[in-house]
Amino acid sequence: GEDSNRCVARDSILVSLATIPPSDSVKTSPFVCYNTPTKIVLSGHNSYQWIPETHLSDFTDSSATVTLTENQTYKVIYTNIHGCSDSLEVLLMVNPLPNIVLTQDTIVCEGHPITLEVSGGTSYQWGDGSINNFFTVNPTEPATYYATATNQYNCSVTDSVHIDIIPKFDLSILASRDSFCLENNNIILTAFEAGDSYYWSTGSTDSIISVSPTNTTTYYLTAFNNTTRCEYTDSIRIVLNPNPDFTINAPDTAICIHDSINLNIVSAINAQYLWND
Repeated sequence: GEDSNRCVARDSILVSLATIPPSDSVKTSPFVCYNTPTKIVLSGHNSYQWIPETHLSDFTDSSATVTLTENQTYKVIYTNIHGCSDSLEVLLMVNPLPNIVLTQDTIVCEGHPITLEVSGGTSYQWGDGSINNFFTVNPTEPATYYATATNQYNCSVTDSVHIDIIPKFDLSILASRDSFCLENNNIILTAFEAGDSYYWSTGSTDSIISVSPTNTTTYYLTAFNNTTRCEYTDSIRIVLNPNPDFTINAPDTAICIHDSINLNIVSAINAQYLWND
């Protein structure tokens, strides 16, 4: 500048050009799963603005959550630390979810295991961490089980199956006695408070049967309830009592009438004896 005395003074200022980072420094995955909230994170700049804001939520300085049912293109205006801005377009493409198919809700008899099945994905996980598509359970009370199916796009769906329980009915076997000797081996077995139809291991279908075992034997009874369609099995063990092993400690001998002789019994067990006199 020049004053009234025609004196001249000079000064200077340095102006630096702040460059805008290239748009490809904004990083985000172009794929999302159908109708699944997905966090999109952008990096490399100071702040971002999404246009439009349709289907977006939970904005931060560097991320947003998107929920899409079809492909969507967004314009992202990004600003660096120098306050310089530029923009790029981000195309988010929607991948399909797996078509999960799970065993339907059902009712089972208490104590009877059931195998659940899930399909429709390429990998699976059950609530307990199992990763097979088959899952065997044996609930004792009503229960709900969860399965997650994941497809080749890494998209997942979780579904559940509810199992109700039919309480177990009482089943027992009454025996006229639970041990026997070979000389008296007839025993009556009775199905007690059981079902509507029966099947014994002997082949009989009666509720009361007579058996004559010759050895220690276990008998099985299966009872079926016609209303609930449940069946249960019980068993009873009938024990053969061994005959006492004893000897008379005297040789065969002859005596005169009115004479007497001592006869002693030698036995390894404590037993009662009956002479034939």
